[in-house]
Amino acid sequence: MVARLGPHVRPERLKASLDLWLLALKKHFPFDLDEQIENDLRKISPSTIDRRLAAKKKRFKKKIYGSTKPGLLLRHQFPIRTEFWNVQTPSFVEIDLVTHCGFSAAGEYAYTLNVTDIFSQWVERRAVFGKGERGVRAALDDIRQAMPFTLIAIDSDNGSEFINEHLLRYCKKYTLGFTRSRPYKKDDNAHVEQKNFTHVRKIFGHSRFDHPKIIPVINELYAGELR
Repeated sequence: MVARLGPHVRPERLKASLDLWLLALKKHFPFDLDEQIENDLRKISPSTIDRRLAAKKKRFKKKIYGSTKPGLLLRHQFPIRTEFWNVQTPSFVEIDLVTHCGFSAAGEYAYTLNVTDIFSQWVERRAVFGKGERGVRAALDDIRQAMPFTLIAIDSDNGSEFINEHLLRYCKKYTLGFTRSRPYKKDDNAHVEQKNFTHVRKIFGHSRFDHPKIIPVINELYAGELR
């Protein structure tokens, strides 16, 4: 579980998700879960989880999880947002890419560009095939035009799909503020990270979509029923 979620996951979140994990264990693994063990797991406290996983967290601590590769060349042109925006109106958004690679990051596969407004929690999503700079920029432009308010500023992680010349020119063209989070600090983008789960993972799970023909199908859902 630690290897799958990363070593920095909080025990409170593991505790909150145990019911879902137990359902998945029963469904996907061919063994009977002892009733006493299941009851003990449901009663376990976050502090006990933290103690029991301490050794495994230490082992995985130095690994970097996820598919985000830092964009290095232009980072100085995208200032770091060191504190949460104290916004009183819509138009300030966090953006992120969610992978649809299953349990293998090999080859090409689909991503979801998730754009979440901090004030209103409005969510817009678009699927793209691969994480190419032009494709991500085109998806962001489509979302910008679909949103019910005019974008003022965006904030992303340090991935090269965002920290690049194409998106820099795009933001200058439409006078968009652009900041980035601190490297490997997911809590800096807590709003969009939450929506990654509720608006992407809870719908599509961790399945692998590695054919371009799936993109218009997902986008039809994102622009229609799921919107």
